[in-house]
Amino acid sequence: MEDRVTELIEQLKDRDWRVRKSAAEALGEIKDKRAVKPLVEALKDENWRVRESAVLALKDTGDERAIESVIGALKDDNEVVRSAAAWALGEIGDKRAVKPLIKALGDEDWLVRRSAAKALIRITDKDFGTDYERWRRWWCRQVGERQKPPASKRSQESTAQRKASTKKQRRAPSPIPVEKTKKQDRVSTLLARLKNKNWRVRKAAAVALGEIGDERAVEPLIRALQDKNKNVRWRAAWALGEIGDKRAVEPLIEALQDKSKNVRWCAAQALGEIGDERAVEPLIEALKDDWPYVRRSAAKALNKITGQDFGSHYKKWRKWWCRQKC
Repeated sequence: MEDRVTELIEQLKDRDWRVRKSAAEALGEIKDKRAVKPLVEALKDENWRVRESAVLALKDTGDERAIESVIGALKDDNEVVRSAAAWALGEIGDKRAVKPLIKALGDEDWLVRRSAAKALIRITDKDFGTDYERWRRWWCRQVGERQKPPASKRSQESTAQRKASTKKQRRAPSPIPVEKTKKQDRVSTLLARLKNKNWRVRKAAAVALGEIGDERAVEPLIRALQDKNKNVRWRAAWALGEIGDKRAVEPLIEALQDKSKNVRWCAAQALGEIGDERAVEPLIEALKDDWPYVRRSAAKALNKITGQDFGSHYKKWRKWWCRQKC
């Protein structure tokens, strides 16, 4: 084992980013404390895929030294790395991450904001969604005004926009205020946008439908799992998990075979949120996925559905499942 760890640490310096990435993933699975410092250094790697794997590996080591470094990764240039850092901090569960995670709710990327919110819920047992102001006020009550997290750039911009909007409304009141728009009309509009020619519009519609959680969106989102654009497909998978309707189980099981790793990852996560036992065997098979994020999501989903915890150990899950079916 000692020689193996030393070899992997050396591979973190390899010229090929694929080798460095694989080495980080392997070190995370071994969980050897000697890997912490080299993995922290890997957070500075020029390739975001290596940095992401280093974040996840540091989480797996369970070492106290890793926490501050993972918190630092919330400021990474790449949104996937920032999202991974937020998710990892939620798994670690250390309260030192609360203040930085609240600030991450102002991130420009929606997935980072969602990951930060879920991490905060996991750490604090509170649930204010992605509402920065509510989290900030709650945190101020916990630690005192002098230690409150600074307003995020996104929050400041939103405040400025609201003030400008208020002035404009005073000069020329809108005949149909936004706050009075019916939820039904909002959902209908978003469902229509799922068919838009622009994939960015379809993607945004899928995200919004997931946040609203209306069951009328289930069938259209299931169809969106077949969208030609992977960014739309994985947002649709995520949205179906947020809604939690069992009609999505079989389509999401099929999505575990999608060629896009992000779609497979969100499909596994969504199946865990829905909690239907039909997903158990496909999720066990997903533990053999090439991407560690998919394997971790599958393991977490299996734990939610079955109450068992064998991590991402395929053989243990397979053996347990065979005993259940006999």
